[in-house]
Amino acid sequence: VIATDLSFAPSGNLRLQAEYAKSLKDLNTLSNLDEDDNAGEALVTSFNFQQKDFSFLNSVWALIKSQASLSITSNNFSSLSRITPVERQKNWNLPLNLKSGNERSFEINNQISPKDKFSLNFDFGFIKSDGYFSAKRENYGITLPFFFSGKIDLHRQKIKINEIVFDSTAAIKLNNKRSQSRNQLSWQQFIKGVGVNSSFEKEENQAQTLNSFATQIVKKFKLRVAGDNFKGTSL
Repeated sequence: VIATDLSFAPSGNLRLQAEYAKSLKDLNTLSNLDEDDNAGEALVTSFNFQQKDFSFLNSVWALIKSQASLSITSNNFSSLSRITPVERQKNWNLPLNLKSGNERSFEINNQISPKDKFSLNFDFGFIKSDGYFSAKRENYGITLPFFFSGKIDLHRQKIKINEIVFDSTAAIKLNNKRSQSRNQLSWQQFIKGVGVNSSFEKEENQAQTLNSFATQIVKKFKLRVAGDNFKGTSL
């Protein structure tokens, strides 16, 4: 794998980045067969903007932030395993055995905070792999101040995946549709040297293939208390 990258920051609040990589993987080293599929290419571009303590509508706002990325990967590109972020697998809920071809993906994350501990978030993204699958993701969030030093976070995420699978027995292509909705409510509080972190998460997964339909609901609750006089308690 050979890679080159470019980074340009026209100001302290804005940064543009791009990375291009080319790979060469010959599975038939001792043969000239299939020589046309050895090389692959990938391009990743990103946009990062962040502004703190700026004036808007006759008031001073704490933060506005926007991050966007666009990636294009050819069918024969062979990447190193460490290049694929773990967050992609977690955020998109993609199966580990999911096949991919010529892939294009785009993600944008936005955050605006009128005041400290008060912010709004909106994330959107899509992934499309020719002949294999497509996916869309939306994430909304709000953070509110709570009881002096505390805060409450509410997040909702929706994912839709359409996977194309070839059934060799029936010689037909099937569209496997999966969707996931994840709602999370969390609370953080710090009083007199004691910190409390708690969260409740409800996840609903649905899968559909032809006339088959399945639903799975998972609920999680976490509680952690930490302070100066004890190491911490988790539930």
